Amino acid sequence: MQRGETTAAKTFFIRAIRANQDMAQAYSNLCRMALDVADFTGARDRCLAALRINPDFAEARHNLGLAYLRSNRLDEAEKSFRHLVVSAPMLSTGYASVGAVMLLQQRPAEAMPWFDHALELRVADPAVWKGKAWAHEQLAQHDEAIEAFSICLEYDRADIECRQGIERLSDSGL
Repeated sequence: MQRGETTAAKTFFIRAIRANQDMAQAYSNLCRMALDVADFTGARDRCLAALRINPDFAEARHNLGLAYLRSNRLDEAEKSFRHLVVSAPMLSTGYASVGAVMLLQQRPAEAMPWFDHALELRVADPAVWKGKAWAHEQLAQHDEAIEAFSICLEYDRADIECRQGIERLSDSGL
């Protein structure tokens, strides 16, 4: 799968499942592959199969949330990411994902503590800084947004969205 041989990998994972129905990792890998080709229903089904075996399987739980998110089922995505936070509280991705869903639901004030908690766990995550910047921007806290976009760029100099955020907010004269 990591070498890009998706057909061979898919065949291998299906054979593994046929040999052992309790192989959650194989279902999770098939879920990831379905996400990669925008088959969100297939991804959901495979992630749910992995989670029936292990309800706290963090990778499958996160991928399930992504499948819901990408199919614009935001309530289900938030529920999946919240479950991830409960089952894997030291994983910053869960907190950041709950915050991202809240941003999409136009709830930036509620999203902010989720981003803050994600940053407590992993401060050098440019995606979380970007999410926090967007939350600040939605709240019309432009100085704080510029600062968060700047920190995002410290961790990822190539992040065009953070660069554009700074330029947008600086050009607006705010």
